[in-house]
Amino acid sequence: QDMVLQNGFEVQVQIGGTKVREYQAPEVKLDDGVELFEEVKPDCYVESDLFTKSSYSMPMKEMYCGGVEESSWPVTPYTVKVFNHTGSAAWVKLEIDGVQTNNKRHSSYGNVVQPGGSRVFEGFELDDGTREFLFSLPRFAKDETDRLDKSRHKDVGIIKVTTWSADFVEETMKRPVASAGTDFQSANKKDAHKVTKGKSLMSTTQAGKHIAGARAKDPYALTKVSVYDVGDKLAEVRISYKMDHVLEGMGITLEKAKR
Repeated sequence: QDMVLQNGFEVQVQIGGTKVREYQAPEVKLDDGVELFEEVKPDCYVESDLFTKSSYSMPMKEMYCGGVEESSWPVTPYTVKVFNHTGSAAWVKLEIDGVQTNNKRHSSYGNVVQPGGSRVFEGFELDDGTREFLFSLPRFAKDETDRLDKSRHKDVGIIKVTTWSADFVEETMKRPVASAGTDFQSANKKDAHKVTKGKSLMSTTQAGKHIAGARAKDPYALTKVSVYDVGDKLAEVRISYKMDHVLEGMGITLEKAKR
């Protein structure tokens, strides 16, 4: 299968450390009610498989219609690996469903990846630590006000990687910046209905189990950091994740792999 490569930057969605199969969408118009919902055509599609060897059943307790709904849904942890095949360092920013996944106070441009190196993004950096990325079904809406901002609708179901050139300035000692986790809210069933215009069930991403604790906040500790200037934008890769029946409805023949 072809790699997702743009201007020397390769992006992989991985489940259990294994690359997820990538697919290209057919260029034909579909007449079976399935539509391409993206305003911008993605570079490829991947299956958000909820039944892999890495999947597990996650208990959920949600507020719904004034009461509490208890259920257990299948979820699949995944990671995003970015390779820098160029000869220069680069800032790499990962956004999922329209939300930057790393600590914005640390850097609004993401993380620096060295030439020939790679970076594995494992989860959302939240106030209480890093929590894994999960493919999941949409949650229930808590009430009529529980909706994503309309500006995010075009990005639900999209994994987006953007890179910029990073010019090294200096190494210096700095005190740690106070933690400020990313502001992530997963799409609910009402949001998904609007995104797909009611024509298809869609998967979303949720924040799962903790995979790393919150960083220590010692106001007097000094840490050696490398300072970089942000240069020109180099690449932007968009990967759309969808459930198997949606991909098949688009005319894509899936190749199931054991993960």
